[in-house]
Amino acid sequence: MKTLTKLKDLISIHFNESPYFIFGKKYHSILSEELSPWYCYTIKGGHSILALISGNFSTKNPNSWPDELIPCPIKLVTKDYRILKGFPVIVLDNIEITNTFNNPDNLEF
Repeated sequence: MKTLTKLKDLISIHFNESPYFIFGKKYHSILSEELSPWYCYTIKGGHSILALISGNFSTKNPNSWPDELIPCPIKLVTKDYRILKGFPVIVLDNIEITNTFNNPDNLEF
């Protein structure tokens, strides 16, 4: 339960005073136990998972990972992810990031 509380706190801190985050939304399907604590909802991205993008964070400095989290469309995350020390990680290169995050097929509202 402590971990879940920390994750909820992390999400609150990540979106502190942000007009882009909507509290209280629920995903329409059941998420895996490892992803559900990372669920969030953003105005522009809809249903999302806070995740790290492989290659865009230092694997040697886990203390910096909370600052590297990005809300990623659930459809994108669930296609291919891994868990690293409890954090969801997706693999995308810079071109894929731009194309994938702007692809309406990946967004759910």
